[in-house]
Amino acid sequence: DGITPVWHLVTRGRSRAEIAADLALAAEAGITCVLCIRGDHNLPDHEDTPTVRDTVAMAVSALPGGLVGATANQYGPREAVLKNLFPKLAAGARYVQTQPVFAYEDLRLLAEAVKERAPGTAIVAMAMPLTTRTSMERIPGGLGVSLPAGLVEDFERNGEEAGWARFAYIGRMAHHHTGTGKGPSQRQLRVGEAIRRRLSEILMRGE
Repeated sequence: DGITPVWHLVTRGRSRAEIAADLALAAEAGITCVLCIRGDHNLPDHEDTPTVRDTVAMAVSALPGGLVGATANQYGPREAVLKNLFPKLAAGARYVQTQPVFAYEDLRLLAEAVKERAPGTAIVAMAMPLTTRTSMERIPGGLGVSLPAGLVEDFERNGEEAGWARFAYIGRMAHHHTGTGKGPSQRQLRVGEAIRRRLSEILMRGE
């Protein structure tokens, strides 16, 4: 039971030696779960900055028995997304983390393509509850994603509860389709409910 932390290993603006040194420290510290990503900052790359695919291979070698993952944008052009993703799976990535899931169909199509290519790959659907008008307005500009019309309409009618209801629905559908194994434990459900209450309190206070 409990929540396993995931180390985000960023490649942008970093040399191969720097990444290798971080991986050596991670192995020494007993880190077993890593997500290899480019990163959103603007630092220029080094001449030998490894690709994410190469970084996945480095992580697999440096962390024997570890769980190494990569990301995929289920909203992007499908052919380009899969062309970018499949080499990372071939390099040893064992799970794929998506962008926040607001519409189930996009997730389903990505999951089916991944499962067909690499049946043992887990799909980790990113969860992001949208419970305020401000949070909804920020998504298109921040992620380049158009929210489903039904979500916005539900929020207009029912407010915060509509956001949590959609969040729970996407979670159930993602769990059912991506085949992520057993469902959450009772402890994890309690932790999730505590987080939900805390977020609601913060939103009410306007923090």
